[in-house]
Amino acid sequence: MSDAEIPTDVTIHAVLHQVAAQENIHYVLIGHSFRTEGVVPKTWTYMDGKYIDSVHKIFSGKRLQSLPRLTLSRLLYYWFVKKIHSIPLLNYIPYDKAIAATILEKELGWRNYGGHHHESLYTVFFQSYYLPKKFGIDKRILALSARVRSGSSAEKMRWSK
Repeated sequence: MSDAEIPTDVTIHAVLHQVAAQENIHYVLIGHSFRTEGVVPKTWTYMDGKYIDSVHKIFSGKRLQSLPRLTLSRLLYYWFVKKIHSIPLLNYIPYDKAIAATILEKELGWRNYGGHHHESLYTVFFQSYYLPKKFGIDKRILALSARVRSGSSAEKMRWSK
């Protein structure tokens, strides 16, 4: 499956919206930036909680109950009933990933994990080996092309093999 990372992303957004609803918070700040991460082609991924449900049912024969998922109907409920909106903050402010990394390193002791979305061993394996070898998908292209489109040539992207 070329989208085996999707359950994590869908669950993170589902939990953010659940907590916002419980705490009566109307805005959820999202750290995705189309300027630095780009847009994923439809053939590379599919982000819907119902899709996760269907894949789980096919392979387990059971209904998925324990994993929070953000389906379209649930998202519409959060938008229109709970009045919760996701704000991709980095799309609205001047943002330079290299400058942000420098500040995080100096002020918080953060260490760069060496690649785009290499925050866990699973994502390193999945994005750097499995996707390119099995499906010909190299997600570094998304980030690099986003930076080229936005004119962000100051940042040098690390192209590790």
